[in-house]
Amino acid sequence: MTLFLDRPAVDEWIRAYVVPVGRIETVHERPWGTVLRLRDAYLEPWGQDLGKAFPLAFRVGTFARAIAYVRQRAALSPDERAAFDTDFSTVLRRAIAQMG
Repeated sequence: MTLFLDRPAVDEWIRAYVVPVGRIETVHERPWGTVLRLRDAYLEPWGQDLGKAFPLAFRVGTFARAIAYVRQRAALSPDERAAFDTDFSTVLRRAIAQMG
């Protein structure tokens, strides 16, 4: 899915930000304020007007990642799923949180 922004493919770049944000929150245990500062630095090369598009692109990216995980999980053996489900549960929680 591509959002129609005035700059081609920027939305995909924003959605790609979902993975590093997840790592910042879980592995490095940084607060959301840190994530917002990094977001601003991440968007800087494209100008200031992407701040409005970012929440939607981030939400879409969060759901796209969860959907990709469902497909990956389906291809795993039952033994492989146990280890996979640890990260998968975090990805699903983030996607569900974007609904509210």
